Amino acid sequence: MNKLGLLLKLGILIIHSVRAAIDPWFLNTHVEKIFTVRRTLQLKQPHIAAYETKQTVNECVGHGGLFHRNCTALNGTVALEKGAYTWDEEILFKWDLECTVKLQQAKVSLLKIMEFRHADPGHHTQLESMKQLLVSETKQIGNGKGHITLKVPKHLHTSIEMSLWNVLSIKYFVYLQIKAQSTTKWVDIYQPLVLTSDHVKGKEGHPDKQEAFRLHKRATDKNDDSEDDDDYDSEIDDLDEATKAQDIDAKERGLYSIDIDGLHIVSDEGLQNAYCEIAFVVNAREPRPLRSIRLLMIGECRAGLSWFEFIRYKAIATTDPQTLFSPGEHRIKISLPFLDNQYDTHILPPSLGEDVKYSIKVSTVSWKVNQVEAARDFQVTRWVDTWAREEFKASFHEQLGKFGMTMTQRCFQRGKWVFATIYGPAKKVRLALIQQRRLRQPGLTHDGSYCTERIVTSVDSPEDSDMWPEEWALHIPPHITPSIEVSYWNVVVISYALETISIAEDGHEHRHIVPIWIGCTDDRLGPPKDPPVREGQPGVDYVDPIEELPEFEVVIPETIHEHPFWVQRLNDDTYNEIPVNWQREHPEYFADK
Repeated sequence: MNKLGLLLKLGILIIHSVRAAIDPWFLNTHVEKIFTVRRTLQLKQPHIAAYETKQTVNECVGHGGLFHRNCTALNGTVALEKGAYTWDEEILFKWDLECTVKLQQAKVSLLKIMEFRHADPGHHTQLESMKQLLVSETKQIGNGKGHITLKVPKHLHTSIEMSLWNVLSIKYFVYLQIKAQSTTKWVDIYQPLVLTSDHVKGKEGHPDKQEAFRLHKRATDKNDDSEDDDDYDSEIDDLDEATKAQDIDAKERGLYSIDIDGLHIVSDEGLQNAYCEIAFVVNAREPRPLRSIRLLMIGECRAGLSWFEFIRYKAIATTDPQTLFSPGEHRIKISLPFLDNQYDTHILPPSLGEDVKYSIKVSTVSWKVNQVEAARDFQVTRWVDTWAREEFKASFHEQLGKFGMTMTQRCFQRGKWVFATIYGPAKKVRLALIQQRRLRQPGLTHDGSYCTERIVTSVDSPEDSDMWPEEWALHIPPHITPSIEVSYWNVVVISYALETISIAEDGHEHRHIVPIWIGCTDDRLGPPKDPPVREGQPGVDYVDPIEELPEFEVVIPETIHEHPFWVQRLNDDTYNEIPVNWQREHPEYFADK
């Protein structure tokens, strides 16, 4: 499934489609079909939205006016008979307001607020909002009680508090605007409600403290697992009013805080048995509940000049009011990658230097605040079966004129050897293991690719042809990334080829480039019968295969190798040109040489 987001001038458009193809994704020969997705919302029961919702109003009217001298007080309450409604249902909105001057007019509207996230490496939950007034009623009022009825239109989206990758949230409010006599500004009052797909029957009265603790308060569907609620960013929404007030007062007076003291990641190969350990300090005079530690696991890919996130796990560690942590330091362990059922972790792309990176970030406040208190990078490796591809199991033969080569198989285990028999009237032979890396550049209709190619290791034949082996062997570095054909979100494709060059007496070359498969399991091949002689012995020109050549090094014989200078990372999901200020501070990198 492909999810595409287009930010439009009047809002946000989210398109869902299915792509089917026989060829590899980078050929873009897919067939695409767009379909519609509608969210339903059946609240988990029992829910607080079945009861009357009331808000206390304590406002000052006329603040900010040009001739404002005295405060005009507005006090009272606004209320809804319940907190959840569905399509075509009537909303009864009531108020009881008193003002030091006469109230003149009231506007009551059903307000829809959509928040959508911008992918920004400098801010992991950068949100933008769009407001839309759906239905409105205007009424002449005075001090005291009053009410207005609104009808919920059809075909509205239900309330959305959870969405994959925090792409979108939708909230609804009854929006009350009050105008008092001798004032020019309106007083704005927002009363939240939940729009559901099923009717919620209202209940009379108010739940007691013990019953209120058992009620659900988030607008989540009855089929949603609570552990999937990774959009939960409020610290105190689920608490009763007394506990909320106590928490806010303690934090404002500096009597209570949770501080992150350390973040440690333990992992084997890949994410098997991996976990992160968070050390935190409870700064308080008495035991307090944990509210709350948030974790964000991000996988990032840089393909050419474009940057994007391809994985985004969220987790939250919190306790109920009855579970207390004593003052001092504590440690908790959370398994990675938090929820294994969200993604197929077996096909995650491996860490690849600055191209593919994984990191864990920790915060004790909402991600909207953008306050990261600890962060750590960690490595993800990939396990691949050496015998995964059937076409590489058979023997291979290729003939070019008088020159040719033969291989008994083309699947090999990393850390062992690639074998090939080369024949023909050659004066010199060169073998090289070539790695091709293809990184995906996601597009709306077509996916681009950013490809790099490098020589991993190579060997040249001795000048004395009597020292040539019957079967050539080329060592594979033990820690090289294996061949990757399928990865999550098509992030990367890694392929290998054996290049053999036979140089004839007159100097012309015969080149064979043969695709091979490198895996992690046993290839059922032993060591070479005649291992290549190390450098330093007479008549041998040999690249030591024990150490893999550095990443991004361009291997050109008899020339100086220079590593390319990569630009520094900027926000807005891109790598861009180097800032002018940075160039001025580092003139040595830009001087003519």
